[in-house]
Amino acid sequence: MGSLTSAPALPKLARMTDGAHKGLLIAMSAVWIALASGYMAWGAIYHDGLYRWLADLQVAQTGGYYPRWTAIIPALLLCLPAIWVLRRQAEIGQAEMAARGPAGEAERLGKGARNMAIAGVVAGIVGFGVHAFAQSVPDGSEPAVPFDVSALGNGGAVPGHKISVRGQIDPAITTGVTETGGDADRSTLYAAFVPEGAAAKDAPVLLFVERSFTGPPDAAPTQAFLPDQEGYLVENGLPALALSDLETQGVRVASPHYVLRPPGDGPRTPYYVAIALCGLLFVIFLLVAVISAVKARGRVQRLG
Repeated sequence: MGSLTSAPALPKLARMTDGAHKGLLIAMSAVWIALASGYMAWGAIYHDGLYRWLADLQVAQTGGYYPRWTAIIPALLLCLPAIWVLRRQAEIGQAEMAARGPAGEAERLGKGARNMAIAGVVAGIVGFGVHAFAQSVPDGSEPAVPFDVSALGNGGAVPGHKISVRGQIDPAITTGVTETGGDADRSTLYAAFVPEGAAAKDAPVLLFVERSFTGPPDAAPTQAFLPDQEGYLVENGLPALALSDLETQGVRVASPHYVLRPPGDGPRTPYYVAIALCGLLFVIFLLVAVISAVKARGRVQRLG
């Protein structure tokens, strides 16, 4: 009986299968690096997830934390397995091409140039997509709309636009978190804010006003908190350490509670960070692609 696959075709089929396996492994490693980096970047921007847990752990032990390294070091550790896989595959590819001489080296450089160019184009497309989406998000320049905070306690929806509230801070109920790093420490202070017409004083605190400044938390003058406040409401925006500190003080915090974050660049800030990152990757990938393409062409010309 005849065989469905001839003997000479078997090595070719094996090479195709091996190539598909390598391609899938490289693709999965690249996706893992993107997801791990994106996750830590998201945590750093929103102070949430693993980043928040690590930051709170550092503050609990030392009274401060390193914002950049709290994101960078865990991201590198999470990416290490995928980086090892990519490096191993690169070494295997280099060995295979080297065995084929200068022609194999030129082919390897050309393939690397194409891959880098594709990665650069993808980074650029993602950046443009994020920019387009960011245009639908408030930028902080819009006028503030007066808001009745009591509506939150009755299960009202959290507004996505900039609001204004009127009342006064309670200087006896404050807490803060210090970020260590850079030229100077930076602190974020959270002060309880009592809106006009609020419930009795012994009620759980519903609203906090956020302020960031250089120096320790106790250096912030309470006079900086005016009766009229503007910003964006963030549900359950207090860091875990701040909540723990308030609990130690015997302060009852409403569940959910809300933080009034200063306008600054508005909710678009995280998107601007992502756009800048995509732009940087776009330039780096295309620069590497051009260098590799020039080297590959030089190898081909020498062969000719």
